[in-house]
Amino acid sequence: MTRWLRSFPAIAPLLLGVIVAGRASAVDIPGDPSSCGITIERGDPGVLQGDLGCTGLGENSAITLNPGATLVLDGFRVTNDNHGVSCHASVSPARTCTITGPGEITGAFNGVAAASRVRIEDVTIHGNVNGTWKIYGNVPWAARVDLENVVIRDNSAAGTRGGGAIRATDSVIRDNGDVGMTSQGPTTLRRTTITGNVGAGLLTGIYNDFQQQYDYSERRAHRLIDSDVSGNGLIDGNADLVAAKRPKLLRSTCGTSADPTQPGNPSWGVCAGD
Repeated sequence: MTRWLRSFPAIAPLLLGVIVAGRASAVDIPGDPSSCGITIERGDPGVLQGDLGCTGLGENSAITLNPGATLVLDGFRVTNDNHGVSCHASVSPARTCTITGPGEITGAFNGVAAASRVRIEDVTIHGNVNGTWKIYGNVPWAARVDLENVVIRDNSAAGTRGGGAIRATDSVIRDNGDVGMTSQGPTTLRRTTITGNVGAGLLTGIYNDFQQQYDYSERRAHRLIDSDVSGNGLIDGNADLVAAKRPKLLRSTCGTSADPTQPGNPSWGVCAGD
């Protein structure tokens, strides 16, 4: 009990009751089909109680988070046909969709599909088509993606696709069937590895589905701190770092780089193989 509460013993129980009552209560999510399609609201974290398999049940998302909501995987796995976990759009930059582990999201078209700012911690996202999918656009309340101690691997298409700024810390993006990480940018990596991806390792640009090509007009850069981006572009011969602005490296390494806005995609001269 704090010092000021000890000074007023008569009211201490009442004040402590108010404090406890003000805390968010958790929402248990049973690991059975009845939970598929559940929506978690802001302020009441949803805590998974077992593996949640929703494949074949026709749910757009196994679990949906409204703006500001939190999902705790608690060591379990989420599977679905379409989206594993989705985050609804937010009109407030303060309302971040949060997914915490340990746990796995797998077997979906998009492991995580977000239309709001999203934070993912201690989660393995694998065996999906896209690991994470985020809407493109310079929209402050929808742009940011934060990854901390996240592994995004062995997805058949992109590891992380879409969105605005990405901050990845202590994470690994590897062995995906297309680009490792792409967004409108800027992108900052800290103690993060991107390797073994079929497409570019880290690409800053907006993908135009109609034209089936990237738009690099924003000219936003990569920043690598104690990180490595190498061994990517395994099939299409793409570079490890692709950006329309010179990447910044601090105690970091990369294999190759490219400036896609210039004829011939010349390197930036910042990687070992440039």
